[in-house]
Amino acid sequence: ADFIAEGVDQTRGWFFTLHAISSMCFDSVAFKSVISNGLVLDSLGQKMSKRLGNAVNPFDLIDKYDGIVPNNIVLLEKLPGVGHKTASVVMSQAFNVPSFPIDTHIHRTMYRWCFSNGKNVVKTELDAKRIFPKELWNKLHLQIIFYSREFSPARGYNLEKDYITKKIGRKSFINSLK
Repeated sequence: ADFIAEGVDQTRGWFFTLHAISSMCFDSVAFKSVISNGLVLDSLGQKMSKRLGNAVNPFDLIDKYDGIVPNNIVLLEKLPGVGHKTASVVMSQAFNVPSFPIDTHIHRTMYRWCFSNGKNVVKTELDAKRIFPKELWNKLHLQIIFYSREFSPARGYNLEKDYITKKIGRKSFINSLK
C-alpha cells in the first residue's frame, strides 16, 4: 500500500507486525507512508476504549435517542465518557445553548485575573456565569482559551506578554514571579 492510517497507539504493534509479515512473505515493505491520528480522550483524560468501558457505544445513542445527539446537558452527561465539560462544549458549540465550559486554561486565567479563587472548576464555572452576561458565554469561553494559550500559559509564562494579568491580576501571583 502507498499509505495506511491508524491511531498513534498502534505504531508499536500493528505497524511493525505488518512490516514483519510483509518482509517475510513478500520481501517488501507493507506500506510506504503512515497517517497516524491521535487519541480521543474521555473526561478524565484516559484513552477511550471498550476495555476501559469509557467508549460511547453508538448503538446506545441510536437505541436511546434515535441516533440524534441529545441537546440536554443532563442526558449528555449520562453517556459513557462524557463529563460536564464535554457536555457543556456540545451544548455551546453544537446547539448554541448558553454554556461556559471550563478547561484548565480558563480555570488558570480566571484565578490570575481575580475572577475566581481557583479552588475547583465547579466554582470557576459558577463565578464565570455570575460575572459575564449569558449572551456572551459561548463566544467568551473560546476567547479566554485562545488568550490564555497565547498570553497566559502554564509553562513559559511571561507577565510582560500578558497584558490583562499585568493590569488587573492577582497581586500574590504577580509577586510570586519576582
